Amino acid sequence: MRVYSQCTEDWKALNPPANTFTAAVVDFNLRDDYCEESLAGLQEMVAENFKKYVSPHLNEVNHLPKGMLQSGVVSGKPFDSYRFEPESVGGKTVLRLVVFSGVDALGGFGKLADTDISKFATSLSQADDWFLSGGSVHLRRHPQRHAQFQG
Repeated sequence: MRVYSQCTEDWKALNPPANTFTAAVVDFNLRDDYCEESLAGLQEMVAENFKKYVSPHLNEVNHLPKGMLQSGVVSGKPFDSYRFEPESVGGKTVLRLVVFSGVDALGGFGKLADTDISKFATSLSQADDWFLSGGSVHLRRHPQRHAQFQG
């Protein structure tokens, strides 16, 4: 999983919706000859499960105390939207899941500290590798890429 923030240069590459400031991204490598029909079925299943299990709770998730809204850390809805589709990334086609949020953690904290984060960080990402083993999903952390600032 990789986390992107609006106050960094790599944000615009996600084509984010208006009023979003943060995105969590998971890329799944696709075979060169992947079956588009199977992929469409997977996308449909994800959309149905989202509608059935997530949508009913969005009002609760997106309801925030007034103080949080006034802090500047949250400028939009905590959950704004998601996208689950094939995209070209680094010359490869991946199945990309992107979840967009109106939580502006870096920019909001920067506002509270009277600091413009984009003046010292060109990109920020948190990267983890997920892998399947014996039917279970495992997470492997890479400390050298954890909350990496590049500039």
